[in-house]
Amino acid sequence: GEQLAPEALQEDGSASSGNSSDSSDDEDEEVNETAMAVLEDCVKASPNLEASSHELLIKGLRNLGAIDRLRAARERLAAWFQPAEAVWLDWLDDENQLLGVDQSNDIKPYLALLERATQSCGRARVWSRRLDFMHDRLKLGLEVHVDLAMLQRAVNEGGYDLEHGPELWDIALQLGQKISPNSLPALARQALAAPVAIDRIKMLSLLEAESDAALNLTASEADKFLAARKAHRKSLQKSIQGRKGQEKEPATVFVWLQHLDELQGRRKKAKARDDLNCVQVGSRQYLDRLIEEEFWAAVLDTCREQPLVWEAFLAFSLHVARSRQLYSRVARAAVDASPNKGSLWKAVFQSVEHLDLRLELLIPKIGSLLERFLITSKFSNPDPLEEVLQASCDVYRRHALSKGPDAAVANHLVAQYNYAVAKVGEMFPRSTVTMCSLISRCSDTLMDESVCGAIPREDRLKYIQALWEQLLASHPHAMIGYTTAAQSLERWNAIGAARQLFKQGLHAFKGGLADPSASEPAQKLAATWLDFERRCGTLDTLEAAQQATHALILRRARQRLDSSPPSRKKGNGGQTKTGKRSTRSSQ
Repeated sequence: GEQLAPEALQEDGSASSGNSSDSSDDEDEEVNETAMAVLEDCVKASPNLEASSHELLIKGLRNLGAIDRLRAARERLAAWFQPAEAVWLDWLDDENQLLGVDQSNDIKPYLALLERATQSCGRARVWSRRLDFMHDRLKLGLEVHVDLAMLQRAVNEGGYDLEHGPELWDIALQLGQKISPNSLPALARQALAAPVAIDRIKMLSLLEAESDAALNLTASEADKFLAARKAHRKSLQKSIQGRKGQEKEPATVFVWLQHLDELQGRRKKAKARDDLNCVQVGSRQYLDRLIEEEFWAAVLDTCREQPLVWEAFLAFSLHVARSRQLYSRVARAAVDASPNKGSLWKAVFQSVEHLDLRLELLIPKIGSLLERFLITSKFSNPDPLEEVLQASCDVYRRHALSKGPDAAVANHLVAQYNYAVAKVGEMFPRSTVTMCSLISRCSDTLMDESVCGAIPREDRLKYIQALWEQLLASHPHAMIGYTTAAQSLERWNAIGAARQLFKQGLHAFKGGLADPSASEPAQKLAATWLDFERRCGTLDTLEAAQQATHALILRRARQRLDSSPPSRKKGNGGQTKTGKRSTRSSQ
């Protein structure tokens, strides 16, 4: 029968020694031939025993170069068992070597073998062998059938192999470029979502080409493209989810954001052409829908837990697409995917405003959103909590701005701020900075006549003073509380109350109510008090403030001198020179 040189099929790939082989090698070959003959008879007699016997026979016959017997052994294994990947790879390599590239050779049996191999073992390397063969034939100008369906099947089955997947993607894209350049963007998008180390910048360049072509689409063509893309994405998600034991790693956020930003840039180009009546009606609409689909692909397929991509999607929805309905959908999906990000929850509260609800419907809506936020979110610092609570207050504020001053809305706004300060104090008792920020925002909001003008100014001022007194009673050591409160009351033109807070703060510091770390905030309070008296006080109140703050600053300076050794510098002649200024200070 047909024979294949043993050296061509040696497992380690090395050539035999040829004429240098001695008689002992001939004897070993005879022994191997005898052993293989015995093993072959055993396997033929009982082919269903175990696959390892078949594989051992195949390995021995391959080393001997007996191609006809090797083919029969391989067919026997395939008839009883599922050949391993390594068996298929050797089988394909051997048959490809025998086939060569001669046009006179019939490639139909080898093509059938390739189909059998990928049907039985659709791994990345097996598919690479099949696509490599197709690519080589096309490069030589030889006829071979390959289509987009085959390429998509190949990358769906083998493209998610983290080790060998990149090679398969590369050959699939090369083939796609040869057979159908229009199919490249679909493959490139699929590659962009793959968890393998491909050249993502190259994928983006292919996607940009599709965006340029989109400028010449009609509305009906755009509908067909979008429907096809949506169906493809669903099949891709199903394929990924069905793979056991392979974690889907996200593409880099930078690459996705770059891609989405470029798409929006092309939308602006299309809009400019549209304004000049140089682009078809469906093109810009297609790009709007294309960008939306790409954002959904980014946040749902690969960047689900990346707040930056969600925030970019929200900005597109509100400022580019100008769709409040889309904005609301994106905001809800964003907090489901990334519940610990305050800015995403802020978007949810802003979406409530778009509903234009009456006050009696707005109140329970805000309450349910806050409850959901507190249940689902986990955070170690008060910043996300402050951001979300402030967003809930802003809903009432903007409602009042749109409807006009209303006592009921203003009262609910005050109640919401009261709840916000209490909730921060409950969850983060030491976060006085956050509570001061909320009360200060509340104070500024209550000063706005267009929002709270329905409530008498005196009542609003009393409420703000009560909030500050409550905070300082529970946190008498917080110097920043006194400073912020005094500045807040100054904006209300409550000069006497603000001056009293400055005095209380310095008294708390001097009386030992504040911890030692409050020295620097106390100095800031003192400096703020002096500025306050220069603007709003008299010569007597300024002098009193100077005396009080001078004592505090001098005390702090002495503490620093006592706690740190004086700096010394060597002057000319090696003598130590001390500054006269420090000498006078010590005196």
